[in-house]
Formats: sequence, structure tokens, C-alpha cells
Amino acid sequence: TGVQTCALPISDLLGRLRNRELEDPELETLIDAIRSSASIGKTLQQAEAFVAQGEDQLQNMPEGPARAALYDLARYVVSRTI
Repeated sequence: TGVQTCALPISDLLGRLRNRELEDPELETLIDAIRSSASIGKTLQQAEAFVAQGEDQLQNMPEGPARAALYDLARYVVSRTI
């Protein structure tokens, strides 16, 4: 069997997603729409800005393992790939 496509508009798919009513082909359509949009890049830019703000605030913490761990965690969150 081949891959099925979904003919529903994205707005309808989002409503079905909220109601947890999506079938696999519908979910794939939403995933494709997200991947082909600028949403992921814009979200990553915003996350990087938040991380930079957090790192600035960490400057006020005493040096030590906890502060280093928070820096590492912040960098990991924006550098990981999924």
C-alpha cells in the first residue's frame, strides 16, 4: 500500500488534533506542513534568545556545578536535533 494523503484544510486538521481525532495520514499532513514552513526556524531563534537571557541571569549565580549544569542544559536544548 502507498502513503495516503489528506485533503482536509490545515485548520480542520488542527481542530482534529486538539480533539485527538487524527488518523495517521492526517498527522503526516500536519507534520509536513510544519516542516515546510518557517515555524521551526522562528521557534529555534526565539528559544536561542531565551537561552541567552537565561545565561545572562546565570552570571549572578556563584560558580559551581549547578551553574555549569544549567549552562549545559540550556545549550543542549537549543542544539539537539530530533
